[in-house]
Amino acid sequence: MSTITATRWVVVLLRAIAPDGTWLTTAGRDRRVRIWDRASGTCSATLTGHSESVWSVAIAPDGTWLTTASGDGRVRIWDRASGTCSATLTGHTSSVLSVAIAPDGAWLATGGHDRTVRIWDVAGQRTVGVARLARCPAGVRAGPEQGVAGLIR
Repeated sequence: MSTITATRWVVVLLRAIAPDGTWLTTAGRDRRVRIWDRASGTCSATLTGHSESVWSVAIAPDGTWLTTASGDGRVRIWDRASGTCSATLTGHTSSVLSVAIAPDGAWLATGGHDRTVRIWDVAGQRTVGVARLARCPAGVRAGPEQGVAGLIR
């Protein structure tokens, strides 16, 4: 097992591990997402584009793309191979706190500080459902049924 090292102190808020286990991501208050090779322990890409802290990362079931949720109110979809942002999803009116991808990768769910859970069509890059809540969701989880998100309290 390799040790992953950083050149400076960065507060890491979360991590996500690829389905095949060969790479992982870290993200945090520095507004960057880093992709790490687990075998070598090296950073293979740094994704930039958010203007506030990154609060959540989810990796697609096939490992070819990932999505991030940020304090800037945006959800970004990233191509894993190129490290580029392929889409920016807007609709939340404040920080997006969590994101989850459906098992088939066709849709994703986001939960925001605006007290909404949104369901997004990935291919169409649009909101297909919104649930307004009395409180901020602590998290979202994508289930096996189309358009279903479970709140984590």
